[in-house]
Amino acid sequence: MEHVIEKPELSFSDERGYIKNLLNRPCGGVQFIFSRAGSRRSSHWHKEDGHVLYVLEGMMEYWHRPVGSTDPPERLLLMRGEQIYTGPRQEHWTRFAVDTQLISMSDRARTHAEHESDVVRVEWFE
Repeated sequence: MEHVIEKPELSFSDERGYIKNLLNRPCGGVQFIFSRAGSRRSSHWHKEDGHVLYVLEGMMEYWHRPVGSTDPPERLLLMRGEQIYTGPRQEHWTRFAVDTQLISMSDRARTHAEHESDVVRVEWFE
């Protein structure tokens, strides 16, 4: 699976402002995530779920590789206004050098119980 950083285009613009479509697919849940500078998140993969991570403010280091791979993970740097999709069976880690605000838009519902039943934790490494 190829991971591509996307910068969503304007969908509509007039004198009132503009609209950007961040997600054009079925969605099970939307989460706002705040991460403090120096923090790490993720270090897991999803059995069936996938999600788009959109950077509202700040920046995010994003590491990924297919489940079971012995190859080093690929590192991507996402800046404000950029997003990336992570599908099922993709190990992923995130790190934040500065305070960062994200929107996560998942394929499946994201109650805590549903999320935990779909997630497999992995050890962080670079």
